[in-house]
Order: sequence, then C-alpha cells, then structure tokens
Amino acid sequence: MWRGLHCDSPPSPPSHLPMLLPPQLSCTGPSKPLLTSFSTRCGCHVEWLAHGLALQVLLSLLVYLCLQLCRILLVEATVRLAWRSLRSDEAESQILASVDEAKAADVDSFPACLSFNGHTLRDRLASKAQRLRAAGLGYLLGAAAVLLPAVGAFAYVRANIAYATSGKM
Repeated sequence: MWRGLHCDSPPSPPSHLPMLLPPQLSCTGPSKPLLTSFSTRCGCHVEWLAHGLALQVLLSLLVYLCLQLCRILLVEATVRLAWRSLRSDEAESQILASVDEAKAADVDSFPACLSFNGHTLRDRLASKAQRLRAAGLGYLLGAAAVLLPAVGAFAYVRANIAYATSGKM
C-alpha cells in the first residue's frame, strides 16, 4: 500500500523532476573516510558534553559551598561586632552598681570566689569585648577569603569559555 494506492511498487517519479539517486545504484557499504570523520566528530561532541556537565556541576558545588560558608562567617562576624548595639551604657552602669551594692549590703551572701568590685568587672568585660571584636574581624576577613575561590571560578569561566550562537567556535 502506497499512500492509499494499492500497487506492488511505489510509483515512479515524474519525468520532469531530477533523479535523486543515480540509476546505477549499487550498495557497497558506507564510505569509510566519511564514517570515520563523522564518528570522530560525534565522539568529540560527546566528550565535550561530558566535560561540560562535569565542569558545570563542580563549579556549581564550589560556588554554593563558598557562598554558604561566607554566609555563616558573616553572621558570626556580625554577632561579634554588633553585640554592643543590643545594650546601652546606662544598663552596664546599672549592672555594675547593683553588683557593688549587693556586695556591700550582704558580704556573706557573695561566695569567696567573687572577690571583685564593679571596676574589676568592667575591666574584664572590656577585655572580653576586645577579644570579641578581634574574633569578629577575623570572621569578616575569613568570609572575604572564602569568596575568593568562587570569584576565581567566575573569572575563569568568563575568560575561557565562549558561547557561540552559530554552533561554530
């Protein structure tokens, strides 16, 4: 059956159309040079696709990990650098005064290990604040350092990978 017509062979093309196949058609098999050329090209395209996918996945993971580590370090740095904004100097003075008053009012209720006054407490808090500030700056520098591999990956991709719209490089 050929397009609704019942015949044993397909109809011959009209005489005014050029023949698409030479009349002396003989099947000797595929052309070896042509097949080798296309097979090599196809293999190169498959290899390019595999390398491209691997590079995309690895760079995506690298960038994701760098951004997450940077976020964690930035939050830690913010906590250590901005903790002072959560309290006021008046509150600190009231706390230190209440420690001195409580110690003076009832010396027996204070354990022996708490033999300090408000000024000693203020000095210890200042030294602890200085250590927190130094740790916060360290975390901030660490966050910037963690972003360097991601920025390097972006720079590498931008410099070395070209996208062609025509399909030819």
